[in-house]
Amino acid sequence: MMCPYSKTADGFEMQFGVNHLGHFLLTLLLMDLLKKSAPSRIIILSSMAHSWGTIKLDDINSERSYHSRRAYGQSKLANILCVRSLAKRLKVTLNAGECLQNKLLSLIHRSDSICCPPRHRSH
Repeated sequence: MMCPYSKTADGFEMQFGVNHLGHFLLTLLLMDLLKKSAPSRIIILSSMAHSWGTIKLDDINSERSYHSRRAYGQSKLANILCVRSLAKRLKVTLNAGECLQNKLLSLIHRSDSICCPPRHRSH
């Protein structure tokens, strides 16, 4: 998150490649299987950081100008645009905007004891 400039092995800006493109490709590769094994789910997370970025199609890899915060925002905005696109194409969807952040955070904190050994717990 908001790392120094680097690229994936495929040549994409690291945050865009890791936060969006990898998940997007995996979703596409699994789409037929997901449809056949319904009910199934595609869960794509983003954050308020999407407001930090724009999709710069003429400099998608931030080669001309790199700002880690904007690059991170671009990757999160791409996640939101992907969700919107999938929602148009798939019959049964839950708009990610329906998921309340506080409820998700509450769930994460309650599952902290399951996910983290005692020395790493946040409370």
